Amino acid sequence: MVNGIGGGGGMAREAIAAALRAQQQTAAGIAPGGNGQQGINATGGLGLTDGVSGVKGTEGPNFAEKLSKGLAEVNQQVNASDKLPEQMLNGDVNNFHDVAIQLKQSDLSFRFALQVRNKLIDSYREVMRMSV
Repeated sequence: MVNGIGGGGGMAREAIAAALRAQQQTAAGIAPGGNGQQGINATGGLGLTDGVSGVKGTEGPNFAEKLSKGLAEVNQQVNASDKLPEQMLNGDVNNFHDVAIQLKQSDLSFRFALQVRNKLIDSYREVMRMSV
């Protein structure tokens, strides 16, 4: 695909390769364990075979695993925010601003999860309307 841009695509190929190298170096600096390769494949985490063309499947957690992990995190935030008013009344939490921030954050997380759910349902309905 890159070869079709601008005749030869030499500059575009170099720019993409440089971006992939920069991404890999950045990811190596923030990867857990410090070895730079945990969670990243040899092409910078994009699943590209030679860094520019030929896309293949990526290794790692699938969509369902990421979705269930995200929902578990939202559920944990909502459960924690449900306990905050009681903790404040008991005197466990002294700063009202922290309570308000945590409540707003859990509200935003829940609303985002709800919007993702709505988009998934809309896309499912759209696929079901397609004629084969």
